[in-house]
Amino acid sequence: MRCELATVLVVLALLGAEREAAAQPAATFTGLGFVEGSRTKEGIDVSADGSAIIGEDEAGRSFFWTEATGAVRIEALSGPTTGRALVYGLSDDGSVAVGRLDAFSLGDPMRWSQATGIQLLGALPSDSVSGEYRAAEAASADGSVIVGHAMNGFGHVKGFRWTAERGMQDVGRWAFAVSANGAVVGGMGTRWTEAGGEVQLAGLPGGPYPMFVRDLSHDGAIMVGDAGTNDMFTQRAVLWHASSACVRSRTCCATSTASICRTGC
Repeated sequence: MRCELATVLVVLALLGAEREAAAQPAATFTGLGFVEGSRTKEGIDVSADGSAIIGEDEAGRSFFWTEATGAVRIEALSGPTTGRALVYGLSDDGSVAVGRLDAFSLGDPMRWSQATGIQLLGALPSDSVSGEYRAAEAASADGSVIVGHAMNGFGHVKGFRWTAERGMQDVGRWAFAVSANGAVVGGMGTRWTEAGGEVQLAGLPGGPYPMFVRDLSHDGAIMVGDAGTNDMFTQRAVLWHASSACVRSRTCCATSTASICRTGC
């Protein structure tokens, strides 16, 4: 009797699993098509809900894609903003793409939306007139805050934070990422806020090289990126948390056959 009951329970469980699997929508693959005769090649960033995408086509030109519009070229065709746009980031709501305009200089930071087209963000007061590489790297959730960096011919780098109200604002060394509300900026071994300014982050314990911040959590309390070890050619994925103010990395011991790992701090 017990064997029969067990068999019935197993069959019912299998039937339930099959029904649950059948109820799940099937995974799909969607090509992004062509933009002005050129095939889309690479997706670079996507909105929080997945409805908007930015990327690059086979001609090296940037595009914006939604299911409704298809692939739309991001490019300045006339006026002072003539040039090729290179996009690096998209706001969470999908409304604003950021990057740089490849025109008469090494690059000008820019934002783009369907409503406004390309808008140049300008330069920091300390920027040189020429020989400057400038690029916007990331945007807040609604696209109202944009961060990036400028580098002159001598390799001197400055990070910036841009808003329509205040324009360009110096945030120290580099700026790769920004929190969803635009309040926290992550750079090369730095965390910037309006209240506290630029704060230096420690690297890995025993490592002389700072953490490169690549992305932030929604509120900016957690940052992820990479940091160098004593061997300058070796990078480790790291996490920084505001509550502990500590850079952590889980690194597997190369000599351990059991892949025993250790925590950085």
